[in-house]
Amino acid sequence: MQSAPFPLVLGLDTFGDVTHDVDGRPLSHAQTIRNVVEQGVLADEVGVDFFGIGEHHTDDFPMSAADVVLGWGSSIDSFPLFGYDLGDYEQLFEEKTHLFAELLQGGRVTWQGKTRSSLTDQDFVPHTEHGPFPAWLGVGGSPQSVIRAARYGFSLD
Repeated sequence: MQSAPFPLVLGLDTFGDVTHDVDGRPLSHAQTIRNVVEQGVLADEVGVDFFGIGEHHTDDFPMSAADVVLGWGSSIDSFPLFGYDLGDYEQLFEEKTHLFAELLQGGRVTWQGKTRSSLTDQDFVPHTEHGPFPAWLGVGGSPQSVIRAARYGFSLD
């Protein structure tokens, strides 16, 4: 039997949405977070390849300090919290995707954009032992976000 050129990777991804009990009442943020942790432990026990937790800063998504951030999934609700203008969405996403792609290459990075300070020959740690690690880009806000992910060679989430 010939092996596939890419291994099959199975994973789970959550934003840690506030869920409801059997009577339809929303669970507390603390209980929602405990449930996500339990789900991650179970995923690890049964051999799931990855368990991703997105980061949000809103009432419906209490995962504001997730250990694993695939947080390229964008939520416009938190733009004002970080001082961003929603009209700059596409430029922000493009620049941050470009910078992330550069960082994944390893080594020193020189980068310039309009939405954050520039980097000049900046070293980032930890260094990887075997080249870039696999990364997925959360898409769904617009067709442009899917095209952007493809242009940079990211898998989609």
